[in-house]
Amino acid sequence: MNDLIKITARDNHQFSAYISQPSGKPKAGIVIIQEIFGVNTHIKELTDLYASKGYLSIAPSLFDRVEKNVALNYDEKGVSKGRHLKKLCDKDALKDIEACISVVSSAGKVGVIGYCWGGALS
Repeated sequence: MNDLIKITARDNHQFSAYISQPSGKPKAGIVIIQEIFGVNTHIKELTDLYASKGYLSIAPSLFDRVEKNVALNYDEKGVSKGRHLKKLCDKDALKDIEACISVVSSAGKVGVIGYCWGGALS
């Protein structure tokens, strides 16, 4: 099962996260941190891939603090907008990641992996 859920960070900010459940009992939890392109098709596919390997997987929408439902293309316009949003969201991103860690901690140990901007945050 995969779906968008609402999560509340410790500063009471509500944001969306894409969650994907494994078919059986989870091996552990994993938080997938987005690129500067948001929680787009690629990040959702990666989240689903980890779930297919047995992990309770979640990808927080870190840009929700500024703009909801951001999913940018891999082009010049997407890069430009993503860099701008990243600057606006950088200081509070860890609060949203921590909230996602709490959500998937029900599966046991939790790993964090990131791509692009998410690599720096993880």
